[in-house]
Amino acid sequence: MTLTRRGEELVAPLQQWLAATEALLEPPLFDPLRLKRRFRIASTDFGVSAVIAPVLPKFMTLAPQASIEVVPLKGGMTDELAAGDVDLLVSGLDPNPSQTHERYLFTEDFSCLFRAGHPLSRGRSAIPLDEFLEWPHIALTVGEHDFDRIESRLGSLGRRRIVARLPYFGASAEVIGKSDAVVTLPTRAARYFAAAHRLGCRGAPQEIGTFDYRLLWHERTARDAASVWLRDLLAEPHHSIRERPKSDLDICRL
Repeated sequence: MTLTRRGEELVAPLQQWLAATEALLEPPLFDPLRLKRRFRIASTDFGVSAVIAPVLPKFMTLAPQASIEVVPLKGGMTDELAAGDVDLLVSGLDPNPSQTHERYLFTEDFSCLFRAGHPLSRGRSAIPLDEFLEWPHIALTVGEHDFDRIESRLGSLGRRRIVARLPYFGASAEVIGKSDAVVTLPTRAARYFAAAHRLGCRGAPQEIGTFDYRLLWHERTARDAASVWLRDLLAEPHHSIRERPKSDLDICRL
């Protein structure tokens, strides 16, 4: 079956009508204690640890009959949001404001992990770019198109020698092992893995910059009381964190 031109024209009006109809049918008073719903959230494992995990105990207390199902983050996933297959995205990728609503959570910078005793551990400030490029790297990719943020930020400044590519932040610390490989992670993830695995940690080159983490959702759930409640809950720990860390050194010193 092929969608007609008229069918394509009706997609946006029907989505708006569905969103408006859902708003009319919602109960006048929302009580999370009575909520029986499974929320589907698309996220990387870093998004789970930085955004979902901190509020899960409170979620369980406030909505004991509800649950959260995390699915892999694949590209923009705007079609899944529009279809209602996914309720929310936790994403560090740049959104398309014409397709989704967004809520800023925090700004994050990057730090590098390496084995204890690695030559890079002799320094204390952010790693200079030329030293950064001297070592083999483990690259992290996100989404179905294997987006590599570090590679995109470096551009013409230089290329890393990649020895492995992983879709999981959490596995990168294990892969380093006793090798000289370096992995570049969001700083709060790097700090956690450095402490857990006794690894060296140092700020990434300044040229790599920072990125923003956001919640993304579709118009169809913009006024849904349960969705609004969940978004507020996920954003709550970040209300007072609106600036990047003071320095790479402060974050990585253990």
